[in-house]
Amino acid sequence: MNSPFAETLVTHSSKLARFTTTNFLNF
Repeated sequence: MNSPFAETLVTHSSKLARFTTTNFLNF
């Protein structure tokens, strides 16, 4: 099962995690 939706979700969550980590480190 390799749906574009799942791929987008993974990419989005990974991007979000990186963004959150960067914000956390900036504090």
